[in-house]
Amino acid sequence: MGQLDLVEQLDLRVGEVVEAQRVPNTRKVLKLVVALDSERRQVVADLAQFYDPEDLLGQQVIVLAGFKPAIVHGLRSHGKLLLVHGEGAVLTFVRPDRRSNRNAKVR
Repeated sequence: MGQLDLVEQLDLRVGEVVEAQRVPNTRKVLKLVVALDSERRQVVADLAQFYDPEDLLGQQVIVLAGFKPAIVHGLRSHGKLLLVHGEGAVLTFVRPDRRSNRNAKVR
């Protein structure tokens, strides 16, 4: 199997953050609701030290949608977000460089 075949197997989609909040009794955890077309998924991630929840509303993100749901910090998380681990352990989102349709496939 070639490298391109591997990339094609990943279910990467454009989503839009429609809800975001800090998870109570945690310092780093955000609970996001990401819209993929008409479907909405809850995604839990350690992002609170890098982003304020209100700054994420309306932002487009890349979601690994084929990810099996998991319990993260006691909450159900249905997807993974594509992030860059930058210098100094700073996380930043991988995003489309122009507005895209929700649920658009990433290739």
